[in-house]
Amino acid sequence: MKSDDIHRSLATLKEHDVELIIGEPTDCPPGKYISFRDPFGNVWEYLQFN
Repeated sequence: MKSDDIHRSLATLKEHDVELIIGEPTDCPPGKYISFRDPFGNVWEYLQFN
C-alpha cells in the first residue's frame, strides 16, 4: 500500500497494537517501507516513494 507519510502510518499501526514485522521505516530502492501482519496472518507493507 502506498503511504504519503510513512511515520504517520507507523504511528497509526502502533496505536492499534498491530504486529509489526519491520517496525521502523527502512530504506529500499524506491523509498522507505514498513511491514506488518494482519489478524489473519497476511503480511502487508506500506511504501513511501521518494
